[in-house]
Amino acid sequence: METNRMLSLAVFALTLAASPSCTGTPQAKPGDAYETAQASTARAGGDVDNFIARRYPGCRILDHDHDNGYIEVKIRHDGREKTALFDGRRRWVRTLWETRRERLPKRVVAGMRAKGFAYKDIDDNDNYVVDTADGLLYAVQARRWDDDPNP
Repeated sequence: METNRMLSLAVFALTLAASPSCTGTPQAKPGDAYETAQASTARAGGDVDNFIARRYPGCRILDHDHDNGYIEVKIRHDGREKTALFDGRRRWVRTLWETRRERLPKRVVAGMRAKGFAYKDIDDNDNYVVDTADGLLYAVQARRWDDDPNP
């Protein structure tokens, strides 16, 4: 990989005020036996959906899926598609969604600048907001053009 095209990932944390209601989500029946991946996905309609409803008020659940041992729940919230991840014990791990460069907080852009990245170096749309129990993190994709080892 050419270093002048090397992508750098920078993550900056900001605090998040937790917002506790999804609409139109199915409910699991208490006492149901869940042994298959499909049945487990159906079970996610209970405890997982209830967590999402509290964390992301007014959201709409689009899909439940399993991937790499995680339950993935796609939702639409605040006009954006987001993916919430839960571990095998149905504990929330994180939620992430894409964001454009112009929607990054000024503190994140200033932090990138402090690390030597100009605003134009930040990718215009392949950045992510990651909501965790510790707050919001920003995964910012940027190109460093001044690292060319071949003058």
